[in-house]
Amino acid sequence: MNLEEEKANAEGVLRAVRKGLIKAVHDVSRGGMVVALVEMAVAGNTGFTADLSKVHAETSNPLEVAFSESHGRYIVAFPEENLDELRGLFKHFAVVGKAGGNEAAVLWDGRELLRRPLPELKAVHESLPKLLGEEE
Repeated sequence: MNLEEEKANAEGVLRAVRKGLIKAVHDVSRGGMVVALVEMAVAGNTGFTADLSKVHAETSNPLEVAFSESHGRYIVAFPEENLDELRGLFKHFAVVGKAGGNEAAVLWDGRELLRRPLPELKAVHESLPKLLGEEE
């Protein structure tokens, strides 16, 4: 992604926040899209279903899309009634899934790649700092 697109995306997120169009936002950087989705699910205590084949990407490799540390890319959670207004704020905007339930499901073109209960993901997420030697 180029710097102009990154700046435009950041400005789009800021406008969406100021207009009250979104409930939550997370950048897709450290760990990629799946990590960001799991972090949002853990923080919001709700599951999700996401089809990563709907993500605007330069690759069609599911693993690259799932874990690419894409700067300038964001995941936004929003009420459905705000969809049209949000589409107008971003050059590349795709609805990839829906929040809800007590499981996280990651799909590729409708095919299930991963499904795990939220409590299991929460336990793994909370253990990562120790596993990575980053615990203080």
